[in-house]
Amino acid sequence: MPLKVFTEAWCDMYASAQRAAVAEYLRQLEQLTGYCSPAVFDFARHHTLHDGLLVRLQLNVNDRSAMLQIQGWNPRFDERRLYTFIYHEVEDFEELGLSDTYGLRKADVDISHSEFQPSGTGAFEHRILFHSGMEYAFRFKGFEFSYEVIPLRRGG
Repeated sequence: MPLKVFTEAWCDMYASAQRAAVAEYLRQLEQLTGYCSPAVFDFARHHTLHDGLLVRLQLNVNDRSAMLQIQGWNPRFDERRLYTFIYHEVEDFEELGLSDTYGLRKADVDISHSEFQPSGTGAFEHRILFHSGMEYAFRFKGFEFSYEVIPLRRGG
């Protein structure tokens, strides 16, 4: 299932329409408080993966967990961050749209947008769309994240 809010049509909207769509997305998401970890709402409201780069993905089938690391930015894009996401009680993971090449290109791991949506099974989905068209989708019941600030290099 593709992203519902941050679609190609959303990218083509004027900035004011984009802001309105994001506000509606956050309003709908916050109505689901109590159905999922508060970290979902914290991330959606105060963080972004836009223009982030995939660093690491680790799936653990035995304990049904996943760990994802993304090098990204704060919402003002003036502070680099290394985000670590931990998904608990993972019900499904999908990787869609990866080409048949053996090596990943930068475009394959450069993130366009991400969003959280209820899955309809009592779980949530975190969908991450890459600029290449590749998409990751995690269906989970537990979620946490943390980040570390990456110092910016000054001068050449």
